[in-house]
Amino acid sequence: NDQVSSWAFEMGAPIVLQRMGWTPRSLKVGDEVEVDGYLARDGSPLVNASSVLVLGTGERLQAMTAPPTN
Repeated sequence: NDQVSSWAFEMGAPIVLQRMGWTPRSLKVGDEVEVDGYLARDGSPLVNASSVLVLGTGERLQAMTAPPTN
C-alpha cells in the first residue's frame, strides 16, 4: 500500500529529549522512521510517541519518560 497519511506525534520536552540522546541531527527530512506510542483516544491521527526507530541507521531514540496516565 503506497498511500501516504499525515500524523502528529507528541514527545517529551526538548530538554528531556536532549538528555535521552536526541540532537538537532537525529532526524533529517526524508528519513523513514517507525514510531511506537499510544494512539489518541478520539481516533484522530495523533500519537503520544514512546520511541522512534530510524530505519536507515537502526538507531532507536526514546521519546518520553513514562506512558500516559488515564
